[in-house]
Parts: sequence; C-alpha cells; structure tokens
Amino acid sequence: MNIQLHKVITDITGVTSMRIIEAILDGERDPIKLAQLKHRNARSSHETIAKSLEGEESRTVDRKRWPAEPPVPFGWPLKPLERVIQLWEATTEE
Repeated sequence: MNIQLHKVITDITGVTSMRIIEAILDGERDPIKLAQLKHRNARSSHETIAKSLEGEESRTVDRKRWPAEPPVPFGWPLKPLERVIQLWEATTEE
C-alpha cells in the first residue's frame, strides 16, 4: 500500500494513526472506513485522511517515462574497473 498518512496527521504515533495502522495490518483497505477511525481531536478532516489513504496496491512502470532498454549498456561503469584489475593482476604475477 502506498499511503501518505504522515502528510495529513501530525503525530504518526497518536491515536488516529495507530488505529488506522492497526486496521491496515488487520486487512482493511477501504480509505473511507479507515478515515472513520479518526480521533475527535485530530485536526484533519475525514475527507483529507481518506484521500491520503488512496494509495496504489503496487507500483507500475510508466512506459512513457522509462524505456524498455536502458540508454547505456548494462555494466558499462564496470569496464574501467575490470581493466584496473587486469593491470593489477599482471603486475602481481611477475
């Protein structure tokens, strides 16, 4: 779950947060039901809390932003290091 509860509730260890976190751990995923667990002294509204709980179950790759192939060959930073290792091995063999 990708939630942003910390952005709308000041005390993440307070009553409201702990109620919501416990409910999530128990399997509740409905943002409206979770927001109803708000303590009466919490400053954020039910709607604001519910909106912060509307996360994605899993993140997906945006193919428009991330190409299928990397722009440079995988492992390219290791090539210079491999050359240094070869040179070092050559000098230690003598």
